[in-house]
Formats: sequence, structure tokens, C-alpha cells
Amino acid sequence: MANCAEHSLSEMVDQQRDVLNSVTYCPSWTKGGVLIRPKYWLGNRAGTAVFPSLSYLAIRLEPAILPRDYGWVMPALRRMRLLHIAQCVAQEDQGVDPEVCLPSRAALLHSLDTAAPTSHSRRVLETSPELESIIVALASTAVKSQESLDWIHLAPPRPVLWGVQRLLLLAVYKPHGLCPMSALTMNLVNNILNFLGSASWQRSILKLPAAQMAQLGLPEDFENRATCGLW
Repeated sequence: MANCAEHSLSEMVDQQRDVLNSVTYCPSWTKGGVLIRPKYWLGNRAGTAVFPSLSYLAIRLEPAILPRDYGWVMPALRRMRLLHIAQCVAQEDQGVDPEVCLPSRAALLHSLDTAAPTSHSRRVLETSPELESIIVALASTAVKSQESLDWIHLAPPRPVLWGVQRLLLLAVYKPHGLCPMSALTMNLVNNILNFLGSASWQRSILKLPAAQMAQLGLPEDFENRATCGLW
């Protein structure tokens, strides 16, 4: 993507910032980086813009970046998808077979770490308090299809309101027989609370369908090779 296209996209994004609700930006190659800078068209690479309606953003996993550092302020963001490009064709190699790439361990750790206070996931949540998920997905820029395959799902803490916890605990500690809920045990209450929310980040690795992995040219042992030793 040349400078002229970056300029035009920047102007369009900036002028439509109040109504944009979904953005996918995954160029095969670009001089400008992995995310459009909203004030680039005005000659201000460090400028910021507020996207009040934007609830979905999909960008490349590598290199790992924070949209806020590129000028994107997204208070309503709910879903963030990080696309690992499993198949790509370099700009100078158009017409040749696509290269199959494994995800960078450094990029995965940077994006999925939840332990450090300054981790990528925590910083995204700080600026987008409505966040529901960060998903690492597999995709290809070597084909026209824009389909992606969800792989790793990261969900932020969602503590259960104290009022709900209190109601359940009161039922447990009331004398048995005073109300139907008095039959609850602490084990049942803990299961209910875990179902309603969580006090910590939750990470799950989804099973990848063999047929879709084959379409992306991924080896059968992709999951083991990509995640071995990460956690």
C-alpha cells in the first residue's frame, strides 16, 4: 500500500469516525504500517481520533501493536481480532505459490499475556472497558476470500456484582428449609458464580477443523508447534 492510499484511507477513516462500527485492516504489504493513522492525511502522524461507535476491530497479529498508540481511541470496542497471516505472497513474488508461516512466539506472548500490569491485553481493556474478547485468528492474504479461522480466545475479567453474590451466600447460610434456595451448597454457588462471570482473564484454545487448516496450508501438528512452551 503506497503513501497515496494511506493518505486517502486516513482521510476516509477520520471523517467517518463517528459512524464506523466495524473495521478490518489487513493489507498484504504496506509502507505505512499495520494500522491507519487517523490524522495522517493532515500531516499529523501522532494525532488521535475518538471512534465512539466502533465495536469491532481486526488487524494483523504481527507486528504486535496497540491501536491507542496509533491514534485510535475506542471506548465502545467489544471485540478485537488479531489475524495471523498463515499464507502470504510477497509483493515481489506475485504469481508464485504462497508461503506458509507459523505465528511469531513473541507476538503471541505480547498479545496474550495477562500477568504484567502493562501487558497488551490489560492496556487494551483500560482504554476499552466494554471489551468482551481478544481473538487470535488464522487467515490468508494469498486468496480473495476474507474468511478467518478463530484459534485462541481471550476474555477479560467479568466479576459478578456483589449484590448477586450476597443473595446466593445468604441463601446458603440461612437455616435449611426456610426457602427453596437454602438447599444450595457452596460448591453449587461457586459453579453458579463461575458461570455468571470470572474474576480473572480466561484463555481457551479452540479446536481447528482439519479441512480449514488444509485450506490454509497448515501442517497437521500446527497447534503443537505454534503453542509448545508458551504457557
